[in-house]
Amino acid sequence: MTEGTRRGSEDGYFKLYTHQKARLIQLEEENRHLRSALSDMRSILVARQGEPPLLAEDWHKALVTIIDAALLAREGRPS
Repeated sequence: MTEGTRRGSEDGYFKLYTHQKARLIQLEEENRHLRSALSDMRSILVARQGEPPLLAEDWHKALVTIIDAALLAREGRPS
């Protein structure tokens, strides 16, 4: 293997590594936002203990809220 070929391979591996590292950081950020949204929902549910259970429509709204917050976070906008 010539020096130029070896160097090209090293550059390719470095680019792949940096791309994968950037994706990992993005996924970790999305994970933090989702955990935060789920924690907020847990707090709401704990506060509702002793009250009648949520209706299916309320659960749907809660899930839509969590998903919307995650999508906004993914786009880099605050929820």
